Amino acid sequence: MGLLTVQKKNWNVLIHLHVQNFKENQIHKHVKFFFGKNKLLTIKGVLKPKIFLVLFSLFFSSLALAAALTVTWVDGRIPSGNANCTSSQTGASLVNDRTTDPNDVQFSDDGLQVFTANPAMQSNLNLSMNKLSTPFDLTSVKTDNGSNDCDDLDGFLPSSIASGAMHVQLENIQIVSSGRKFFILDIHGELGRFDLSTPNDFSTATYVGKLSFLNEKDSFALNRDGTKVFTLNSTDNAPVVTTWSLPGPYDVSSKTKISELDLTSLGLELTAGPNDIGRDIEFNDTGSAMFILMSNDAAPRDKSYIHHFRLGTNYDVSTATFVGKWNVGDFGNTPTGYGMPRGFSFSSDGMHMYIVQIQAGAGVDQINQYNLECPYGLVECTSDASASVSSQAELANQNISLNVSTIFKRFEWIKRNRKNENLSSHNININYSNPLLKSLASKFEPSLTNNLVSLVSNTLNKDKKKKSKWSSWSIVDVSIGDFEETLLDKGKAIKTKGITFGSDRKIGDNKFFGLALRYADSASNIRRSFQNVDLESLTLNIYGTTPAINNQYINTVLGLSALKFDNKHSGKTSGERNGKQAFASVNYRSKNTFSKLNITPTGKLTYGVTQLSEFTDFISKTIDTLAQEDIRYHEDTFVSGEFAGGLLFEMEKYENEKEGTTFQPMGGIEIIYDLSDDITYEYQRLASTSVNKETITKYYNKKLKTNIGFEHIVENGFTIFVDYQKMISLNDDCESCVHAGTGRTFKNESFIIKISKSKEEDSQFAFDFEPLSNNSAKLSYTKNINNFNLKLNSNMDLFTQSSDYGANLEISSKF
Repeated sequence: MGLLTVQKKNWNVLIHLHVQNFKENQIHKHVKFFFGKNKLLTIKGVLKPKIFLVLFSLFFSSLALAAALTVTWVDGRIPSGNANCTSSQTGASLVNDRTTDPNDVQFSDDGLQVFTANPAMQSNLNLSMNKLSTPFDLTSVKTDNGSNDCDDLDGFLPSSIASGAMHVQLENIQIVSSGRKFFILDIHGELGRFDLSTPNDFSTATYVGKLSFLNEKDSFALNRDGTKVFTLNSTDNAPVVTTWSLPGPYDVSSKTKISELDLTSLGLELTAGPNDIGRDIEFNDTGSAMFILMSNDAAPRDKSYIHHFRLGTNYDVSTATFVGKWNVGDFGNTPTGYGMPRGFSFSSDGMHMYIVQIQAGAGVDQINQYNLECPYGLVECTSDASASVSSQAELANQNISLNVSTIFKRFEWIKRNRKNENLSSHNININYSNPLLKSLASKFEPSLTNNLVSLVSNTLNKDKKKKSKWSSWSIVDVSIGDFEETLLDKGKAIKTKGITFGSDRKIGDNKFFGLALRYADSASNIRRSFQNVDLESLTLNIYGTTPAINNQYINTVLGLSALKFDNKHSGKTSGERNGKQAFASVNYRSKNTFSKLNITPTGKLTYGVTQLSEFTDFISKTIDTLAQEDIRYHEDTFVSGEFAGGLLFEMEKYENEKEGTTFQPMGGIEIIYDLSDDITYEYQRLASTSVNKETITKYYNKKLKTNIGFEHIVENGFTIFVDYQKMISLNDDCESCVHAGTGRTFKNESFIIKISKSKEEDSQFAFDFEPLSNNSAKLSYTKNINNFNLKLNSNMDLFTQSSDYGANLEISSKF
């Protein structure tokens, strides 16, 4: 006999197991389930052990299901009209409220305009628009908060713009291409396309054409690239979704039927009676989830549901799996909390839902706003695979770009200071007590000095070739980038903080070799998403400068990076992904300069390969959702590259001899051509065997880079370098952009601070010769090593056969 108590939500579940006897591999038992205090269910009978264990495990597996998500009603609102305002299209008055028996609701992408499709508005202005002061917040409708500005509301008659090709009564609406295209369905199943020259301003609309469906098609949805249309039947108890293909993106010249699916075959349950009607169909922003509104107007009107289907392949209804349903209710403005829902939509980030309902009485004709616990979280939360992968790819590309930029800042420092690499100074003093001889000797001293210094320098340089000195340097950089949204990629901001430590040495007269280690911490803030991606990277850079011909030289850098990505949902880590990266960059430069700004041409080619491991994004561990929503990403390998050409300038140094400091402004301008391929990646949800394949297009074909900065060398030898750099995309037509056919915007700003110091110490060489004082000569060499002065003196007679000479070694320091 056993006793087990399990707490599940607000239920106390008591399971009483009483094993009576064993006979022929069977178990006689009483299984009693006590729910709460007063509810008792007793099951008696004979079960085989295996069957009992299966039933027992099924019961406990149900306890592991995620708790129901919270859906909170916020507001019910009929946007107000204004008697002093008229339609910008027809001039008719906008005095009445802006919804009458609304069938659908849509928001602009920025959430600052709300549109409703109506069948019976005043003067047939059945497309209604109101502006909000706070994105996606219906309580901030301007006309309801004291605004008398006629720009804050409008009404339109689409059938007039379509020259009568559409009916005046409207059923459904979808806004795409960031408000540049409106698709409107009328009550006869005619789906019209309107193109707007000004986003979301329907007064600039032009009718393009239409697709004709049957009257039973009262709602529709488009896939993300506009190549498919999905329609939902409104026939009683016939929830059928039909998929149609279009000849091109948003092309309404024709349509082809692909498939037809009865959703009851997937688990959508109809209520009793002939009153279940398909009212609206919506997808999440990636097409991985489909939502169907089935309304039932029979009293007490508590049997309307939004059904959630998970799609194994985005926008492929044939891969749909029924997840669950949400009871449309909790209307805070109706007596019973229920109504007659007709259409719904989500905010662009999926965190808000809006339902229009037409039940007479309190709450009639209102737009109802609900806040969701997570994106599209009616039954389970959904995630955006493309947002994660595109951020990882962009962070990886940024890592290459910032490493190369950092090393090339060092190359520029070497170019400016290559003449100072040898910090030694050499002096020859010839002393004569006779003024006449001293005067004559002064004529020959420069020549002798140059010859002797050349001899000594060559000797010292031979030693330096054997053992040159290392110089150390460091750079701290902060980079902020902003990327616009595309069809498959949400907009994002990327911030990177990095620190680099390097050391290099001169080899021979004009070659340099160095090593640098850079650590960076990057974070992407994905807009309209609860997902984010962080990156930690460690990169070893090997770099060098080699001479070419005619005062030309080549800078080269090779890099190897280790990458560690953290996928985050709602601020919690859901998965970790590792990566590795190799890249190379070659830069052509010239020592020749032009004009007073010392302008030099530059050309640079960069190429990199990044490999990312496969990993699972365990979304269910961070939010209250089922494990089926977790995503398995396949291994990815992609290449990136760019070619840059432009001009750099370095103004003359401003020297302060009194303080021993210098100041030098510099900058440049370059055009960069992106040579990268589009990135194709694969992933699948753990609950599905279907593999999704998506392609992320590159952000730009070319961009403009400008920078301005200065270098300040202080007395103790430290160099402080400050540089501000900005990159912007140059407008190219982009069919995959949200604003199709327009230029995509990208900008990146970087601020770099570099501190460096050469470890090479000062040295001094002196030769003294007195021909009138026994032809004596003195040779001295002085060098400072870590604040210790090393002094070597030697004296001899140059023109005698005597071996009279002496040497003295002196080491001193100040304490």
